[in-house]
Order: sequence, then C-alpha cells, then structure tokens
Amino acid sequence: MNKLITLVFFQLLSASGYAQIDTTILVSKTQEYINHYINNDFDLMADMNHPNIISLGGGTELVSKDLSEDKKTLEGFGIKFINGKPGLPGNVIDNNNELLCFIPQIYRVELGGKQYDSTSFLLASSSTKGENWSFVSLDRFDAKSIGQFIPNYSDELTWPEVEPMVPVSIEEK
Repeated sequence: MNKLITLVFFQLLSASGYAQIDTTILVSKTQEYINHYINNDFDLMADMNHPNIISLGGGTELVSKDLSEDKKTLEGFGIKFINGKPGLPGNVIDNNNELLCFIPQIYRVELGGKQYDSTSFLLASSSTKGENWSFVSLDRFDAKSIGQFIPNYSDELTWPEVEPMVPVSIEEK
C-alpha cells in the first residue's frame, strides 16, 4: 500500500507544471543581475535580460539605456541604492521547455536620510533547464501584458503583489 501511495504521489508531482530544479544558479544569477544594477553596469545587466525583451526593446544598447534612465529617474527622486540581494524564488514552472518563476530582488535604499528595504520582482526564465537564466523586470509589465513579450508566460504563476518599502531599524543597518 505504501508503494502505491508513493507511486501516485510521484505521478501527481510529475504531472503538475511545477519543475523540480536546483535554484542555486538562479539565486546566483539574480545576485549578479542586482550587482550590475547597483554598480551601474547597465550593458552587462541588459545582456541578462530575456532575449525577447532585448529583441523587442531594440537591442542591448537600447535596453541598457532604458535601465540607466530608469535608475537616474529614481535617483532624481532622492533614492540612493546601497546594496541588494535576491529573495527566495517562487514556484518554478516548465512551459514549452522554458522554466519560469518569479524571484524578488530586495534593495537597501536610502531616502531622506533613512534606510529602507525595497522589494521588486523579476520574472526569471531558463531555456537551458536551469543552467542559465535571463530576467524581465516587472516594473513595466502587469499580468495581462507580460504574455505579449514572453509567449511562454503562464497564468499558473501567481503574479507577485507590489510591496511597500520597509523602514530599516538601527539594528539592521
């Protein structure tokens, strides 16, 4: 009986759209992406964007320019980026041999002399079974429009909610 339950469990698991992969590379690549942003390495960051975003965005030079302009706009509002780190990846789904998941990027920022943690999300994509990842910042997309740019996007992924900035206590600095 236990063997039957185990067999049914694994069949259900494999039948679901969720991929069982090691997310170590995803977290590492997300950290690399975040570091490029912090260090204003927009050309390197643009290269890490999803191929469709690069293609539809006019190439890596224009994507790089957009990333730079977006950061300059935020800095114009007085936001200073201190550092950043990835959060825990969400469920990974496999849709037409493209792995997809949302992963938070948590930036420590300074605004008005106070520090905050600001969380935004990336759609991570891999067509290499998780060996390499590309990204789409969700800043310019919503659940309805993302599919126009990323055809394998699936509503199976739960769209992440925008989170307010969280003040950092003195102990956390």
